[in-house]
Amino acid sequence: MKDKNVAGILALFLGGFGVHRFYLGQTGLGIFYLIFCWFPVMWIIGLIDAIAFFSMDKENFDRKYNRQFLSAEKRSDTDFDRRNYQRRERWDNRQARREDRQERRYDSRKQEAPRPSRPPARPRQNPFKASGIKKYKDYDYNGAIEDFNKALDIEPNDVATHFNLACAYSLNENVEKAFYHLDRAVVNGFNDFQKIKEHDAFA
Repeated sequence: MKDKNVAGILALFLGGFGVHRFYLGQTGLGIFYLIFCWFPVMWIIGLIDAIAFFSMDKENFDRKYNRQFLSAEKRSDTDFDRRNYQRRERWDNRQARREDRQERRYDSRKQEAPRPSRPPARPRQNPFKASGIKKYKDYDYNGAIEDFNKALDIEPNDVATHFNLACAYSLNENVEKAFYHLDRAVVNGFNDFQKIKEHDAFA
């Protein structure tokens, strides 16, 4: 059984030659150290190895370098723990699969459930908006303004009503109110700015 203190002493005094690596059974590394022993870096690495061995915990050293010398009793304990761990892992995997199946079944039932068919909700007809548009087309701008204002009492954020009201006020040369309603139309979602530039009411 290899001792960590012996490995540390060998690394401290003969680390540049890689003797500690031969001692630990790492022949390849030992030959590498031996080939490059005339480089000062190898001696520094040997010193670092020595410090690492001296500061290493005995159990950690045994786990790394004395695996084959571990007692049969300790090995059997480890195997027992490993078996328990594997058994527990298999059980966890089964549970996860079972839960996945149940979720899939639940989701498929949820999707299969018939949904009550409802006709799509139609937007409410605003009679004042329709009459305002009719009066606007008949060049009755004052009557259109009255109807559009009544339409805004029903739907205060209607984009089209604000835009039509801005057009009517602009044709009546009430610039402040035209700009106000044009602003309200843009705030509520009107984004056809080309129409604003080209519309006859704003000329």
